[in-house]
Amino acid sequence: MSSKINTETNRQNSNTTNFNPFVAGMELWQSSAMSWVLTYNEFVKNASRMTEYWFKQFWNPWNRSEPEKKDKVKVE
Repeated sequence: MSSKINTETNRQNSNTTNFNPFVAGMELWQSSAMSWVLTYNEFVKNASRMTEYWFKQFWNPWNRSEPEKKDKVKVE
């Protein structure tokens, strides 16, 4: 949300002053960098969830004790 405000402020400033290409390039790089940071954060969250899921899937079968097999006797 703050990037929208900054963009609007820059547009207002650019209308009153001369256009500076370095400012536009800097804004582009900042936007790209923030997008990559947010994407990486989501990747890390999802990777940890996937790791936890697979860890539970493979660890739980070995962790459980096998139920004792009881002989079934048919009573007549």
